[in-house]
Amino acid sequence: MTDAGCVDRRKGGGPRSRDGKERSSQNSIKHGGRSKIVRILPGEDPEDYERVKNGWLAEYEPEGHMEITLVSNLIESEWLLLRARRNRLNAEARAAGEEGKEPHEWTPEDAHQVELMQRYLTTAERSFYRAFNAIQGLRKDILRNEREACKLQAEQESLKARLRQLQGDQPPAQMQKLQIERGEIEQDCAVRKTRRSYARQEDA
Repeated sequence: MTDAGCVDRRKGGGPRSRDGKERSSQNSIKHGGRSKIVRILPGEDPEDYERVKNGWLAEYEPEGHMEITLVSNLIESEWLLLRARRNRLNAEARAAGEEGKEPHEWTPEDAHQVELMQRYLTTAERSFYRAFNAIQGLRKDILRNEREACKLQAEQESLKARLRQLQGDQPPAQMQKLQIERGEIEQDCAVRKTRRSYARQEDA
């Protein structure tokens, strides 16, 4: 027969008392390294979060669902990165203690905590740069489309000027050719503008 203790161990470890379960439930809140939702933890200043948020909003001035989502991800990623850096430094300071112990003198528990905080920091850094590269990529696409649209607009204005100069004293065939050329440029310009608008519009 299998005793009850063996059954419990196969089901898994972890605290079983009420106090133990409550302490365990707070583990992710203590350092926030695995938080899925950005929150202001005890000891963090809400004004610091507002500075991070307002800084990126001023930098990118997002419009539409796509841009707002990417900038929101960037804001959250930087906040978690700042938190991870603090936690890494705090873990190392606790391990070193007032005596300033070297890493080889740390207790196994302290060394494990420092290693854990370093892993969270590495993950936070990767998340931040992914979010940053995503919004930078979108910005480059928008700027490129805007430059192309401005170039096409300039060509269109130049063609209109040519038509005004030639109007009235050109053979019909020449006027028809110029009008076809103008139509092609206008059509190309409309396509470019549609692409630029799509890059800034809300995700369907």
